[in-house]
Amino acid sequence: MKGELCIRRYRTRAILGYYPHECTQPREVLVTVILRWAKPPPACQTDDLRDAICYEALLKTVDNVLRERSFFLVEKLTCFLYETIRSFVVSTEKVQGEDISLQVEIIKPNPPIEGVSEVSFLCSDW
Repeated sequence: MKGELCIRRYRTRAILGYYPHECTQPREVLVTVILRWAKPPPACQTDDLRDAICYEALLKTVDNVLRERSFFLVEKLTCFLYETIRSFVVSTEKVQGEDISLQVEIIKPNPPIEGVSEVSFLCSDW
């Protein structure tokens, strides 16, 4: 048996865009994070938050990063969040870096291109 935690389409805001009119105000972005364990994490047995990756704390970390920086490209934002989330997960000391796989996707709704409803970029280690 394996374990997987999925946080899908978390709505948050970031300054993201190449054109000057995109870089003045934070815009909505959707963040998906998937954590995969080779075997279920201890919280599956203990039902104890202390044995789990707290996704509320993880998302606060995401929000803090997005408030502090701006990004021209969705590719850079996604890779930066991937590294930030990986560091957060390892820092919890609930898992070793090699014991967990990570995937991060950022969706930029309504990019300034006629006919395009959203653009996304995905970083993963699987």
